[in-house]
Amino acid sequence: MPALRSSPNRNTKPQSPLPEKITACLQANPGAQLCKIVETVGGSRGAVTYHIRTLAEKGIVTVHKEGGYNRYYLHTFAYEKDKAALAANLENPIKADIIKILLETPRLSRKELAEKTGIKENTLFRHIASMGKSGILKRERDGHCWRYRLAEKIVREHRNE
Repeated sequence: MPALRSSPNRNTKPQSPLPEKITACLQANPGAQLCKIVETVGGSRGAVTYHIRTLAEKGIVTVHKEGGYNRYYLHTFAYEKDKAALAANLENPIKADIIKILLETPRLSRKELAEKTGIKENTLFRHIASMGKSGILKRERDGHCWRYRLAEKIVREHRNE
């Protein structure tokens, strides 16, 4: 029987460039969602997910669940839940419009917000509800209706920019 040859390079795989691309993406876009990372680094969804999981196990990447989605940060990033929630809501054009309107005119009813945004009240309600869960929107009772305003910490954040 012939002797088996052992190849010194048999178990070494070429290193993937994805981990470096992922960390560069997260440095430029803290709080990015998986789809944004996949689009930026140009890898497949499965490969990017694998490398993010590996980076998380090594403590390089942290994962925070916000609004039903995972958002990814470099471990060195100072994660602040309020800023992350605001950034997540500003990615949605409808929610960004609601935030802009409420910065200009606080304490609007849902009907008034619907008129200003041009969105039906029922559709607007879903956005308002998710913004309330993330803590950036507050509601107050005013007679028979609710009035909406941005949380004070969000208003302060916008004034500081």
